[in-house]
Amino acid sequence: MGDTGFNLLNLRSPKIRTLHFTWFAFFLTFVVWFNHAPLSKVITEAFKLTPEQWKALLVLSVALTIPSRVVIGMLVDKFVPPPMLRKLK
Repeated sequence: MGDTGFNLLNLRSPKIRTLHFTWFAFFLTFVVWFNHAPLSKVITEAFKLTPEQWKALLVLSVALTIPSRVVIGMLVDKFVPPPMLRKLK
C-alpha cells in the first residue's frame, strides 16, 4: 500500500488545520459548558440570581442552542467561507 499523505502533524495542510481547529473548539466549549455546575455559587452571587433565575438560565441556554446554531450556520455559510478558506491555504 502506498503513502496516502495523511499526516496529523502537517499543519500546512488546510484539512489537518481544520481538523485541529474543530477538535479544539469542541474541547473548549465542553470545558466552558461543564464549568457551570462547579461555578454556580460564584455566578449566582456575582449576578445576584435567585435559584429560579439560575434554573431558567440553564434551561434557556440549552433551549436556545438549536436556533442559535441554525442562525450562526447560515451566517457562516453566507459570509465566512471565502476569507476563512484563504486563511487556511
